[in-house]
Amino acid sequence: MTPVATITSACSGIGLAMSKDPKDLIHRGHKVFMGDINSQGGEVVDALALPSDAPAPIFVCGNVSSFEDQASLFEAAYSFAQHIDATPYNAATAEINPGAVPQGFKLMVHYSRRTQYDAKAAGSVPPPLGRMVVTSSTFGLYPFPTNPVYAATKHATRGLVQSLN
Repeated sequence: MTPVATITSACSGIGLAMSKDPKDLIHRGHKVFMGDINSQGGEVVDALALPSDAPAPIFVCGNVSSFEDQASLFEAAYSFAQHIDATPYNAATAEINPGAVPQGFKLMVHYSRRTQYDAKAAGSVPPPLGRMVVTSSTFGLYPFPTNPVYAATKHATRGLVQSLN
């Protein structure tokens, strides 16, 4: 069974670094669905230097602040193999953190439960639940007096992740 992952904000910054690093999901055999708001993200995905045996990643254009766009990314990944194993979540701005991160968790839980249900209905052993990792910054750990709203959203994201763990 091919492992499947979704990466948000995947065509720049930390999300792109996760795709380029030899220890990343693609290089370990995951079929990766790379979501990004940048419509030129497909060009970024096509330019990735990948080993010939690595599964080609799929680009899905979308905005993580839109539940519908996030759902499209997750549905594309789920449709590929009827499971999602990993979601590195990269919502980085103060405007996006409070709404998008809980929506991402909601979608990951939905597709993990759907996978479990479908496997049981088919009479097979359900695979392990998918994992979600949410990137943050040091401002989720420490005060940031020059931008308290950003720090507050990072603290909220950290609190959400710790509470759901």
